[in-house]
Amino acid sequence: MTEQAEILAILNWFITQLDKQGFDTRQRAPVLHIKKSNSLFKSLYRFDENADFIWSCIKQLAEKEEIFKLQLARNHYAQDVIYDRSRLIFNPEKEELIRQWLHRPRINPEISHWNELVRKHQNFFEAPDFLLNTPLQKDGWSAEQIMGGLICIGQNLKKPLSLRQLSCECFLSDSKFLDSHSNLIAQLFPSLYPNIVTRPLIINAYLPQTIRSILFIENQDTFLEYCATSPEDQVVIYSYGFKASCKHIRQRNNVVFSIINSQNEPVTLNQLEQYWYRESPSEPAYYFWGDLDYSGLAILKALREPFPHLIAWQKGYQPMLERLSAGQGHLAEQTGKSRQTVVEQTGCHYTDEILLPALKQYQRFVDQEIYQACLR
Repeated sequence: MTEQAEILAILNWFITQLDKQGFDTRQRAPVLHIKKSNSLFKSLYRFDENADFIWSCIKQLAEKEEIFKLQLARNHYAQDVIYDRSRLIFNPEKEELIRQWLHRPRINPEISHWNELVRKHQNFFEAPDFLLNTPLQKDGWSAEQIMGGLICIGQNLKKPLSLRQLSCECFLSDSKFLDSHSNLIAQLFPSLYPNIVTRPLIINAYLPQTIRSILFIENQDTFLEYCATSPEDQVVIYSYGFKASCKHIRQRNNVVFSIINSQNEPVTLNQLEQYWYRESPSEPAYYFWGDLDYSGLAILKALREPFPHLIAWQKGYQPMLERLSAGQGHLAEQTGKSRQTVVEQTGCHYTDEILLPALKQYQRFVDQEIYQACLR
């Protein structure tokens, strides 16, 4: 019926105004003004039975259903009709109810706008559906700018590029924009994705004259201090936390060695590469030395994935263990280490039988830099 259609039009107007506002940043409830020039209320100004019925519906929605607040004009008592220049102020608590009445589910306008962009530019992607309902968002970037960057990927990835180079080319010279979106590129451009050049890890290393063992050191100061002693038969690797435990670190082209304070190239470097890439019939001993805390031993455990025979370096840990047993370690709360996850087992006998039980017994930690003075 006409009168029902006019009431539905009013309710739809409120929902439309809500949908136009930011999904998570709504600041005020929509307000609808009753006046002769507003087409939503044309029937009210015909002054017939339908007008009376519509006005009664509006009052019922306001007073009984509390869909909106009815605010009459200040001089309504002096007007020809009481409702002229009144205001309907929507009640946000009734939004879901009205959406159910109208069959208009809540829609995030940002998602709606993003989906519109995806459909408009779908021919630029091999699999555009992966973009639907999941807009890429970043502070300071518009949806149009991000969509333009994604389109640019398909235009530039026809030649080999690193992820940083591709990002810089397509996203306003921002080389880091795509750092966390590699999988999305693989989904949108499966035929072009192989052109992304793997960025090799730079591994800082000291080379001795001969190689009997390889020692990974967690922290930079201790790494440099120990390299300064010029070990005769031990390669020293700066593990940089978990960096050296990368899954593909023992595959060629995934690593570039940066040699420091060493004159023993290229023969020893070639030997190291043969060990590193599993191209030698034999292997040296592998050791790890880091902080005597759960995070440090978690690095040891992670390194045992690419280097299964790696164990804790007792020469480095024993003096730290002695300090721990003497009560000279620090509490987790004193150094922000209270969030470290307790390591239960690493697979290294010395770590599992000596170091981990000591940490649990004394509830203290020792950083490896304390041992620098003893290295000489």
